[in-house]
Amino acid sequence: MSRPCLRVGMPKGRLEPYARQVLAALEAPCRQGKALRFFSGKYDAEFHLLKIRDIPALVGAGLIDVGIASDEWILESGARVSRVHDLGWCQAELCVLSPRASEGGAVGLASRPLRVVTEFENLARRFLNGKGVDYEIVKVHGSCEALAPGVADVAIDLVETGETMRQNGLKIEEKLHQCSVHLISGMRNPEKSHELANDIISMNQSITQLV
Repeated sequence: MSRPCLRVGMPKGRLEPYARQVLAALEAPCRQGKALRFFSGKYDAEFHLLKIRDIPALVGAGLIDVGIASDEWILESGARVSRVHDLGWCQAELCVLSPRASEGGAVGLASRPLRVVTEFENLARRFLNGKGVDYEIVKVHGSCEALAPGVADVAIDLVETGETMRQNGLKIEEKLHQCSVHLISGMRNPEKSHELANDIISMNQSITQLV
């Protein structure tokens, strides 16, 4: 089988219901199950269900042509990609979270290196280096709120509704980035994906209403 004209990265996990609506609208059969790769003859495109954290780097490297990814992972990866359109699927903020019982801010007040738990190591380092504090980072892949306080002094994590944060006795100490979900493309040959990108943008409103 020859290589399809386009390779497209679609997010698994919490954004997968949106991704599957896109796949259905683009005539890429996507029955529920374990399959992670789907083909659309209409666009001569192969769609890959991927972890959202991996999509920006794959697009930036030219290994896939188009993807759907969120700001926090675009920034964390440092990939050179073009944000084609804000899909508005989920709005969240990347925040520093500290124990609600603590007075004032936890960053900069510890008598030892501040221990920070996060998925976003690169973004955390940029923030903490700017504060001029000594720190150590505990890198995890989710459930940051379960580890601060206790294992770590603070967490740097996404806050969407704030319910998980509140139920775990945490508060927002500082907001770092407003994050949304974007259709992205590589910098090398963006015109290759114009038709597909335009169709995703035009159908996006109906997709968000269905999910």
